[in-house]
Amino acid sequence: DLSPRRKLFARLLTHAISRLLDHKKYDVLYEIPVISDLKIEQCPDVVICKTGERLVPVSAIELLSNEDLSELFNIAKKILTSSTLDEFFIYNYDMDEWYYIRRNMTQFEKGSASLINELDLSVCVDSIFNHSYY
Repeated sequence: DLSPRRKLFARLLTHAISRLLDHKKYDVLYEIPVISDLKIEQCPDVVICKTGERLVPVSAIELLSNEDLSELFNIAKKILTSSTLDEFFIYNYDMDEWYYIRRNMTQFEKGSASLINELDLSVCVDSIFNHSYY
């Protein structure tokens, strides 16, 4: 269940990321299922997809505020291994901390650098707080 604050932040982040992507290659969407049996509350908050004949999810971001990271890490690992995602990010917006895991990794590490367009997701967050994403 997304709080109104988290929901607004996810939508702003979706917009900020979309401004930096090559729209011929990628699209960024808010709360889409990356595997067929996910309930809507389990869908990542932001999903970057490759465009083409159909959208293929390649990167996901989940936002949280001081919730149980270890539980979310486990859920994210399951989603990563059961989907087309290449990477999964978790952003704790209360602590301003980014974590990521890629398909070839076994554990999350701290960082916000995406493989997609060499995109640094922390820059997207900064642009929201600086109102420079418009």
